[in-house]
Amino acid sequence: MKTANWLVFLIVMSVLPLQETRGDEPLSSKADFASKVTVSAIRAKKTKIEGGDFDDMKDRISFTIKLRNSDPNRPFPGLKIEFYLFGESMVAKRALQFLQKYEQTFELAPLQELILTTPEVVSAWDDTNAVFGSKYKGWYLLIRDASGQLLSEKSTSGFLSGIDGLPNLKVDQLYNRNLQPVKE
Repeated sequence: MKTANWLVFLIVMSVLPLQETRGDEPLSSKADFASKVTVSAIRAKKTKIEGGDFDDMKDRISFTIKLRNSDPNRPFPGLKIEFYLFGESMVAKRALQFLQKYEQTFELAPLQELILTTPEVVSAWDDTNAVFGSKYKGWYLLIRDASGQLLSEKSTSGFLSGIDGLPNLKVDQLYNRNLQPVKE
């Protein structure tokens, strides 16, 4: 019985083409990247009551982004991360204020874990009497290969309806959920 199984294995292996995985092969899809690399974004939470009034709030927002390549043979060269940070306007309800865009190029060696830290953004607001500012709402993270192909996208709960407008956003401007400009 064991000899028959071994014989079947040898026949099948001789019929199948030999496939090698090399680090310089291009990724074929988002699924290939997602199966080998884990991505997480962790917020450093710092909110304080500060300012001219007893209820003014100030939020200091920064993130630690961890990327881990679980493939023991394949490096991932020429990657680019784009991290977009949004606040919710207290004045123009249902509008998003674009707070920050963080971009970084990087490489992931086999079995490497990479930790990136975004710069701190300060957002101030009051949602009671003297309404002003914007409060942290969420983030969107994109990873692209050297050719610009989107390999991974992550975000806090789906507060945006699409990502097409992300590269054209201007810091401190207001946008709707479709990333169209909104007047205050």
